[in-house]
Amino acid sequence: MSMSSERFSALTREFPEESKTIERLGEMIGGGRRREMTLDHLILKLDPKSNINLARILERLVFDGMISRDYRVESPGNHGEIQKFATPEEIPNEVFDWHTGTILPVTARNLRVVYSLP
Repeated sequence: MSMSSERFSALTREFPEESKTIERLGEMIGGGRRREMTLDHLILKLDPKSNINLARILERLVFDGMISRDYRVESPGNHGEIQKFATPEEIPNEVFDWHTGTILPVTARNLRVVYSLP
């Protein structure tokens, strides 16, 4: 049994009500196509019974290295990426928005959490 199938079996035992969500997520991860998605997009695509449980499942997969997560500051004008961070602690209060040539305060409106599924 591979690490991924063992991990998904463990997740299904821990979150039995999310077995279909975990199955769909496993298909997305093993699909051979790298995807980057926000939590909102994953909620729409996976249709979990509980959004909190989905967040917990994703957190475990990040911890196990099966998927990755980063924090992106985006330009408010064109939503282009300005800078990417691995942890919330790395995010500064302000960044230089090279799209507009201005200093931009980092707020919840211009910060996105993105999950990368291999």
